[in-house]
Amino acid sequence: MSLKTLITSHKLWTCIILLGLWKWWQTNVSYLMIRRDDNTNLFAAYHSPVTGLSLPQPTCRETTEWWQGEQEIDNFSWNNVRGVNTIWKVKNLCYAPKRGSFVVHKDDYKLLPKFVRDSPKLVQLNNKPQSSANTKWIPGVSLLFDDLRMEESGAHLYFHLLPVVSAWKMAQERWPTENISMTFRHLKTRKQADEQLLDLSLYHIPEKQIVELNQSRMTDYDAICWERVIRIDQSYIGTADSSAFSVYLKKLVQDKYGIQIPKHCHHIKRDKKNQVWIIQRRVRARQIMNIDQLIHFLENKGISRENIRVFDSPNAVCSSTGCFGYPVCDDITEHSKQTCRRSGHRLEEDIELFSQITLLISIHGAGNVHYLWMPPDSHVVEIFPYHFLPTKVYETFANLSTLRYFRYDVEDPTVYLENMEKRTHNFTVHQCWSDNSCRPKVKQLPVSLPLEDKSSLASLLEKVIESWQSICTQR
Repeated sequence: MSLKTLITSHKLWTCIILLGLWKWWQTNVSYLMIRRDDNTNLFAAYHSPVTGLSLPQPTCRETTEWWQGEQEIDNFSWNNVRGVNTIWKVKNLCYAPKRGSFVVHKDDYKLLPKFVRDSPKLVQLNNKPQSSANTKWIPGVSLLFDDLRMEESGAHLYFHLLPVVSAWKMAQERWPTENISMTFRHLKTRKQADEQLLDLSLYHIPEKQIVELNQSRMTDYDAICWERVIRIDQSYIGTADSSAFSVYLKKLVQDKYGIQIPKHCHHIKRDKKNQVWIIQRRVRARQIMNIDQLIHFLENKGISRENIRVFDSPNAVCSSTGCFGYPVCDDITEHSKQTCRRSGHRLEEDIELFSQITLLISIHGAGNVHYLWMPPDSHVVEIFPYHFLPTKVYETFANLSTLRYFRYDVEDPTVYLENMEKRTHNFTVHQCWSDNSCRPKVKQLPVSLPLEDKSSLASLLEKVIESWQSICTQR
């Protein structure tokens, strides 16, 4: 072999090796770029074996397949109640604390669905990045809850924390060997009772696996980046579609508070077996106007007065501002003021209470979320006021806990017509709930129950009592 041939062959092999190294670099190094506050200086957050950052090699498939592969997260519900996709996933996402937005490199950005690409919260950057060491990398799979509404309070907070519990349960079952973390903007609650619910929701999650973007120690970073992210909307309930989720929740309660919820409605304490409970709001909004008539009706059906328990909504705890969750309480009674539960109220008290309730009658409202803590086969009657938009939210909770659910819709428009503007008198329920004036007003109206002999509600309650006595009280 001549010297010229040898040199030529060496150049060829050198080119092949260099080309291979370049291809490896493109495949293994993921560039993520974000802008600083002044929108001028760029820096990169990147990872590879070359940089020395201690990150595991990605074990998932390529980004395109990971997004499109339904089997990757086959337990997810991809649509919310409005039929709009609110869950998306992507590899190599970053958050810029100084900018307050999420950023992703164009190569990953173009693989996202259109509704994500159109989001104002997501920024695509195209410039070639420069290296930066001031980046926090979070390896593995991270569940992102950037829209969690921690300003909600009382029973309404359940709606925003249940997706957290559901997603954690799903992730643990789906990826048992992965490093799984959860990311929130912040975890600050308004009241002590809300803090207790938050503590319960996060009880099984190690503290080191929880990231708060607005924490002071996080805002010092130029970028916080995740290897793989599943962004979850607050409407997601995921694995909360069967009794298995209810069992998981009750296991949380038992582990944290030592409260063991009975496995069936006839297993409750003997002195609680024949009790009928009625949620009565302290304020005019959705308050039962003829509560005495309801009590008298139950007495005529064989329920002793001492076993008829009327109590305030678990969502109504007094506070120093406003009262019972409302800014104005002009019609509050002196008795209600004296018996008001203060903000020191404990979550476990509500759980303990509902774990011993086997027949509950209530108007539609957030307090019904406590169906979750009732024993299986307990009976619940949810009453919808006139012109209330139909929803199956609490029926879903009842099904999760395998309760026997009964619904009644008030059809008498008298209270509505006496209190609403004349222009709304001929509104359909959907027209009222689409009107900025009608909807809030109708939610503040009291409720009159039709309990005359042979009325549809009276017939329903007779049926419920007969079933309840047969299943829960006579065993």
